[in-house]
Amino acid sequence: MLPSVGDEIIYTLRAEDVAFSYLNTWIYLDFEGEIRQTVESVPENPGVNGDPDDPENHVLLKTTFLSLRGERDGVDHVSIGLADRASEFESRLVVGQLSPPQLVHRSLLLLKAGVHTKDGTVEFEANDPLLLDGLITRFPPKDDHYRANDSVYFKGPEERDDPYGMYENVAILNKFQARMDSK
Repeated sequence: MLPSVGDEIIYTLRAEDVAFSYLNTWIYLDFEGEIRQTVESVPENPGVNGDPDDPENHVLLKTTFLSLRGERDGVDHVSIGLADRASEFESRLVVGQLSPPQLVHRSLLLLKAGVHTKDGTVEFEANDPLLLDGLITRFPPKDDHYRANDSVYFKGPEERDDPYGMYENVAILNKFQARMDSK
């Protein structure tokens, strides 16, 4: 039921009409792209059967790649990727119950956003990671429903002379629902 250590899983993600704010202006975008995760390890905690920390019940996943683009009417407006510190956050696949099969796929993703303007692209890093989770009956997912549990806030630079410095949050990715499918 669980994948083996070392397996790489490649997913496509689609989310429609996601609210995104840039400099306090909201737009609605359709996001599409790819996520890659590698099964890192089976936790060493001895655990007890039925305990979600039992190694027989879950595996740790490392997100190695994420590339999403948000567009409206065929025009790219935003690109989303992994921030530099993204490897500090782990994801996991947990067996919720065996029969009928139920799995919880939880991904903690520290993001960076590239906003495409007529003057070029500006990038910002998220303050906190996004929790993307899905309750699924098989793994890898096959056109399964996932959700981002909270909005993601992107901070501006710390420099006082930077024009983005006057905004507490330069950009906001609102919580959203998505479909994930494995390749």
